[in-house]
Parts: sequence; C-alpha cells; structure tokens
Amino acid sequence: MSNCGERLEIPIHPCVHLLPQRAERVRTKWQHFAENKMEQDIFSAMDLCDKREIAKKLHILDKSENFIEKSIKRIELHLRNPIAHGAEYAQTHDAALKTIQAARATRDWIRELQHAIDPAQGL
Repeated sequence: MSNCGERLEIPIHPCVHLLPQRAERVRTKWQHFAENKMEQDIFSAMDLCDKREIAKKLHILDKSENFIEKSIKRIELHLRNPIAHGAEYAQTHDAALKTIQAARATRDWIRELQHAIDPAQGL
C-alpha cells in the first residue's frame, strides 16, 4: 500500500508524517472533497491533531515539539473544542482569559505561518 501522498499524486505530502490510519482518513476526506469540487489544500482534510503532529515532526517555525504540543493543545481545549461541540465557554473570568489566550495563540500561529510562506507579510 502506498502512502497518502502517492495516492493523491502530490509530490511532497504531509501525510508521510502521519500514522497510516490517520493518513488514510485524510486521503478519504480529500477524495470526498475532490469529488465535490471542494478541495482547497490537503490541510483542509486534516483534523487539528494531524496538523499538530506534522508541525511537531517538522519542528515548524523552529519551535520545539513541546512548545507546539502545548500551544496547539491549549487552542484545541479552550477554543476549538468548545466552539466545535457547541459547549459553553468563557463562563468565568478564568475561562474567558483562556479563550482569549487561545484565540491570540491561533492568530499568532497564522501570522507566523503566513510570514514563513511570504516574508513580505509583516508580523
């Protein structure tokens, strides 16, 4: 069985950094997107945990695995999961601060990644 990148005919593919079952899940979602002409980029077919694992393995933006793990876990715990699952969030002052910190961390990740792709985009 070939890896996810070979099946999608993408020369360098982030799925090589995922466990086989996770890569297969991404491939299946990507094929579904493609069949519906909804494919944007392969990352849109990944769950946040897949993106976190790839970032850790590539030491993205020269950040340590530990930093990446903790930062993205906080985003997941305090922002992504409550919104995705319709949970109540920011019900206390402490919870509101954690939500704000997670939103800011998300913004910072996006800015840093955009800058890494195109240095003309300021931080």
